[in-house]
Amino acid sequence: MEIPFKIEFIADCVVSGLKILTTHASGETYRLWRPFRQQRREESIVPDIFYSIQEYGEARINEGFGEGTNFEKWAAIPISGEKRPSNFKYFHLKEGLYLSFTYSSALGDLGIILEDLIKIKLPANRISIG
Repeated sequence: MEIPFKIEFIADCVVSGLKILTTHASGETYRLWRPFRQQRREESIVPDIFYSIQEYGEARINEGFGEGTNFEKWAAIPISGEKRPSNFKYFHLKEGLYLSFTYSSALGDLGIILEDLIKIKLPANRISIG
């Protein structure tokens, strides 16, 4: 499956949301997004942008990706002022270049797609992670 991607500069910012520890094979993303959507609705928060952040950490980048790779998954929104759902946590998104793409297929395929992006597509475009 071909996924168009871009490298995008994101300024230093703080987002707010929920997180879980999961793997690509677990299919547990619903445990994150269902309460995330419900909490937003209950508190009438309707942002323009949603962030789906997968934080692998340095070790995961070096070890590689697979269906069993553990990572922290965030469902987050930008925060403005003090308006954020009460049980949402803060996540500091550091200024830098980020791999950005739109994905809406089966979650089980995402590990394969990420591995392809990171190990083949980025190096072919002379882009390195680190």
